[in-house]
Amino acid sequence: MIALALTLTLSTVKPGLMVLDPDAKGASAVEVAVVATAVANGARDLDTFEVMTANDVRTMLGVERQRQLMGSSADSANLAESLGARYVISSTATKAGTALEVDLRLLDTANGKVLSQKKSDPLAKPADVSPAVQGLTQELLGVLLANEQGSVLVRASEEGAEVRVDGKLVGSTPMATPLNFARGRHRLEVAKDGFITAFKPIEIRHNQTTVEDVRLVPSPDYISAYEARNKRMRIGAWVTAISAVALIGTAVILDRAVTEDIFLKQFTPRQKALVAQGQQTAAQAGFSGGLATTYGECAQDLAKCDTEARAAKSSVETWQAVTIATALTGVAVGALSAYFWIAGEDPGRYSRVSFNFAPLREGGAFSLSGSF
Repeated sequence: MIALALTLTLSTVKPGLMVLDPDAKGASAVEVAVVATAVANGARDLDTFEVMTANDVRTMLGVERQRQLMGSSADSANLAESLGARYVISSTATKAGTALEVDLRLLDTANGKVLSQKKSDPLAKPADVSPAVQGLTQELLGVLLANEQGSVLVRASEEGAEVRVDGKLVGSTPMATPLNFARGRHRLEVAKDGFITAFKPIEIRHNQTTVEDVRLVPSPDYISAYEARNKRMRIGAWVTAISAVALIGTAVILDRAVTEDIFLKQFTPRQKALVAQGQQTAAQAGFSGGLATTYGECAQDLAKCDTEARAAKSSVETWQAVTIATALTGVAVGALSAYFWIAGEDPGRYSRVSFNFAPLREGGAFSLSGSF
């Protein structure tokens, strides 16, 4: 009658899921109880299964009857099936030194197959056991929720970071589109060389997109290398920018103060005197002052004037070539400066980040301060 009542109770829309007591390998009774509770809570949080624990069964059937029925793994599967539980989660809690490792297995009672298996990282702190096992349980049950999917879009503070979900590489930042996963809890990992890997649990909701913002923290060595590299780039940018301005400014000065001066004061009056063959006065040619004197002297000796005009023309052409070369060099240096400005980044981007390690009675404490 009790078995029949349980079967009817669990025969609902939600599939039945039984959580067995963990096998203890060096783990204490308290640790085993924490693991069992965490597995059950992780499964219940999904609100998809009718979850029954070994404690629930013991309450209904009595301690002695439970021991008889769950004496072996085959009996456990038979019990789960008789109670309407299609799936069973079995676990092992192993004590490795001071850390606890939890191994979860999802079994299908209909065919006796293991559908999924997950193993936790070593959990050194007791406070980490419950949240870690709850998340691991939801990852374990992801195989049963493949048709109930949601999506996640990861936005990281750094480009080119690898994005892993449940230990699998799924993309890199920046992500163009959200990625689909079975609903429930998953482990997000964002990593980039030179940065401290970011780990965080994420909750995927059915038919919803979850946006996760992740700020990667650079390591002290990376900050030092980053500052050194970009300081050189920034110094190069300033030096080449100043050089480009100086070169282009020099080209302008050469053109206006030297080339144009030779052209107007030496070449032009002699050219006009040669064209007029000395038959036109300086006033008629439009010259006055020093230019008129040059014009008059040239008109009196056209042969000497021709020689001086050719020399002035050659000088103008030489200075024009120097001016053009200086200007082109300034443009090239300006392009190099633009490259340094674009390729280099702010050397002080991470300068306000500081790392500290303070010894405490219970162990070392790591702290990060600053903003970036």
